[in-house]
Amino acid sequence: MARTPGAAVNQAIATLAPSEVSSDLVIEANDVVVEYPTSNGTVHAVSGVSVAVTEGETLAIVGESGSGKSTFLRALIRLTRVTSGCIKYGDTELTALNEEQMRQLRPDLQMIMQDPISSLNPRRKVKDIVAEGLRIWPSRVRSTVDQQVEEGLTAVSMDPAQVGDRRPTSFSGGQCQRIAIARALAMHPKVLFCDEPVSALDVSVQARVLNLLREAKEKFGLTVLFVSHDLGVVKSISDRVMVLYLGRTCEIAPVDKLYESPAHPYTDLLLASAPGSHRPVPEDLSVEPPSPLAPPSGCRFRTRCPRASDRCASEVPELREITPQQFVACHHPLIEPLTDLTPAPAASGPEFD
Repeated sequence: MARTPGAAVNQAIATLAPSEVSSDLVIEANDVVVEYPTSNGTVHAVSGVSVAVTEGETLAIVGESGSGKSTFLRALIRLTRVTSGCIKYGDTELTALNEEQMRQLRPDLQMIMQDPISSLNPRRKVKDIVAEGLRIWPSRVRSTVDQQVEEGLTAVSMDPAQVGDRRPTSFSGGQCQRIAIARALAMHPKVLFCDEPVSALDVSVQARVLNLLREAKEKFGLTVLFVSHDLGVVKSISDRVMVLYLGRTCEIAPVDKLYESPAHPYTDLLLASAPGSHRPVPEDLSVEPPSPLAPPSGCRFRTRCPRASDRCASEVPELREITPQQFVACHHPLIEPLTDLTPAPAASGPEFD
């Protein structure tokens, strides 16, 4: 059964969104936990992650492989079972819905998968792939199905007359990803969930797809959640960045602030490891992360952190605002907190029941 936090947690969530638009929250996650029981023990994939995403915002979720970023994204859209916690879309608590009720909301919540080729039915024509959701949900048809299919393909710079009768097997990976984006856009969604949508593409194709996502966001007024391990991609497309490590949040900050002055040692490691970075990579941080089957006590990053102390082993660090709109979960952050921060604003929406 999902836990239902009250006013205190709801107020804390409000601080994890830009304060000037905190009344326009689209997605709220409160203390989300995802665990998988296995024969070798329990995999702690996501452990108490909270965040709020505002209308029109692009939130990037980054971290190494195994950090829980894709699992968290899939949990937000209920493609992965949530062990506990609350997820809200607007005023609707998704974790309280049954399968049919969730199905009714899915047209608003569209997802772009990591592998563009396997996400498309190779036996169907492109025009039928893009039109499939519209035929299932005729209420999403604002003009005609054919016209919205043409609009979706045109939005991703594909000629409907040339590609409509062809099948996915005749296209490259980048073209297949553009078809997948067109399929999502044809539904006129409110939120677009992107699970590493350019990781399997060549660099030149990546730039084209990212430009398409930016243009689609502006044209359709989308809210975007973007998972990636490529920090160069993240910097070019996101408004804010959330850093995950072994299923827990390390840092949340506006993209420019995070890249200029990271507060968490793990964030600094990720930035130093990016191609072209001039940051030195500390030797102590180059070891492999622990297994999610047996994560360390306290701060999960402490086994790789040169700043770790006894407190890090016994006490889980809580997210706190260290500079305006920059939150970090670290007992020994890289930057000193400001002393004149204003109190966190209360949530403007209704409390969870």
